Amino acid sequence: MKTFDDILRTELQKPVVLKNANGATIEPMEAMVKSVLNNAMKGDLAAIAFVRTLTAASDPERERQAQERHQARLAEITGDIIAQLKAERAYDGQDTEIRLVAETAVLVEKLNDLMAEPDFQMVATDIKTGHQTVSPVIALRDKQRDLFQQQLAKLREEALRRSITRKNMRI
Repeated sequence: MKTFDDILRTELQKPVVLKNANGATIEPMEAMVKSVLNNAMKGDLAAIAFVRTLTAASDPERERQAQERHQARLAEITGDIIAQLKAERAYDGQDTEIRLVAETAVLVEKLNDLMAEPDFQMVATDIKTGHQTVSPVIALRDKQRDLFQQQLAKLREEALRRSITRKNMRI
């Protein structure tokens, strides 16, 4: 049984006859790329944002730098959370859990950064014309921010519970 991905890959490789190009044949993927680029050149804000995202993602050096920034920020947030828990006397070495909480915080920051990008602002402005919606991104950011707060509270509660259990065992 073929999967959706199998069918899609097959269809994307079949030649397509262009109506306005003297009967030239190209693959559907090439036709889609040309269409997106044409829309971007016509000023379609969503197409411009999409092209910029794709070109940025295809730059290996930029991707490496982004990964380094991500790891540095993750380490910084992890350290901040540990320091905060130590100050509250709620740290008991739960580094794996703290790293997961820090990952959520980094994701929230990335979503905030994404929403601050000029392309995102252009798309947000374009909402007024009804061409694009950004509410799913905002909803995802808000959900992740709430998850971060819940995870941090859970870390504190678990550390407190373990601390009480250890004290009771000593008695």
